[in-house]
Amino acid sequence: MALPTRDEWLDYCQSDPLFFPTKVLGLDLWEKQVEIIRAIHEHERVAVQACHSASKTHTAAALTLSFLFSYFPSKVITTSAQKGQVRYALWNEIRSQIRNARLPLCPKECITVMSLNLAPDWFAIGLKPQEYNPEAFQGFHSSNVLIIFDEASGIPAPLWEAAEGLMTHAHCRFLAIGNPFDPLSTFGEVCNSPMWHRIKISAWDTPNVKAGRNIRPELMAWDWPEKMRKEWGEQDPRYYARVLGEFPETDSTLLIPPSKARAVLDRKPLRSDDHPVVIGLDPSGYGPDKNVWVVRQGLTILDIQWVAKATDEALAKRTKDLVDKWHASIVYVDGGWGKGVFDHLVRMGVRVRLVHLSQPSSRPDVQNLKTEAALKLRQAVDSGLALGPAAKREAQNWVADIAAPKLTIDPRTERQKLEDKRSLRSRLGRSPDFLDATLLTFVHADTSEWKPFELVVEREAQEGEHRPFGASQRSFSGRWQRPEFYFRRSLWLDRERGFA
Repeated sequence: MALPTRDEWLDYCQSDPLFFPTKVLGLDLWEKQVEIIRAIHEHERVAVQACHSASKTHTAAALTLSFLFSYFPSKVITTSAQKGQVRYALWNEIRSQIRNARLPLCPKECITVMSLNLAPDWFAIGLKPQEYNPEAFQGFHSSNVLIIFDEASGIPAPLWEAAEGLMTHAHCRFLAIGNPFDPLSTFGEVCNSPMWHRIKISAWDTPNVKAGRNIRPELMAWDWPEKMRKEWGEQDPRYYARVLGEFPETDSTLLIPPSKARAVLDRKPLRSDDHPVVIGLDPSGYGPDKNVWVVRQGLTILDIQWVAKATDEALAKRTKDLVDKWHASIVYVDGGWGKGVFDHLVRMGVRVRLVHLSQPSSRPDVQNLKTEAALKLRQAVDSGLALGPAAKREAQNWVADIAAPKLTIDPRTERQKLEDKRSLRSRLGRSPDFLDATLLTFVHADTSEWKPFELVVEREAQEGEHRPFGASQRSFSGRWQRPEFYFRRSLWLDRERGFA
């Protein structure tokens, strides 16, 4: 039997888009993979928002080889959100499919770590994240081009614009595939664009979940969605993206929704005498931003103050005044601009710690210390955080700041990440100084005793009913004292904190 000519082979592969991946590569495709491959054959631009472990990289690798060996000349350009995803995931899968193909596809010398070179105008290549600039996509024009963005949610906007410059010929295709983490990202925009054909893959579309047992071990386990529902909750952005295959609703991406932030203003402060008083200082010196202090004790923001411009020495003196006024046990100073203030406070004998919020978190699911502190702030709001009378002077500025940042999943690390200060400043047109000072007070907060707000109120009421002097009889040290001694010691502080 005579072998088909190159033109006959290409005609056959182009007429049936499933021929090459199933007959030549020998892949056992499931329903959504077939839908994606057919969609690339029929549509110029295809966006796939998919849940976790849904064969995204496997499908991208199959399309890379299918397109390359179905069109001549042709060029396939692949990239991802991070270098490891391109090299060790996508291109490892491409090389694996070449090795396991039913027919020899090319000589070994044609294959490198992140490229497959069949001829000068016939190749596939992987671009690393370091090459994220518009110039990296120049020189790849061809009559047949396929662009693949794996983990597309983490790819920056300039690269999307550069890739569009290659979509100028009659037969050009663009596949963007990934977890739908951020609805405001470029990937989120294209998934809602009429120019793109959208495919959604949820956990309930995958074979194992459909069958109720693990029939394909390389895919999501059948009981994983239910485990994550119990662990994360159905409103968690991670549940939306990794289980439902949906972009989180805009409100659900906010660290603290505005309604919850405003509710803090209507609460009466609860006693927190057995918690230390801590101060957070976000200094900017003579810069354009505010120098902000936030004083917190337990679930009460006792005071919020700010000045526009001041020297390090002046900031340190005012901080020392606040320490003396509120009997604060420690001051946390932002390490970005606070080294000078820190040195002055040390010389004044104040217990102070310099904090870099960008340093890694000790929690494996959290990107950095700032995000960890933000999650504690959100828990405090849910547990009954309130503002004292002194703090309410800056209530509107404080509420505006804590209700502004988004909490998303970093596509590169798949960890929770608070919106960075540069992005937030660009979006708001100002610096979120009140937020940063507040987060500093939560860096080392012990949240083990914090309960949902309604339960706290009920518990305090029950405890007060059985005390001759009510809930206010507890002293700063947490020991019971004679009421006349207690009131003589703390009447002024109670008035300042809103308890009297």
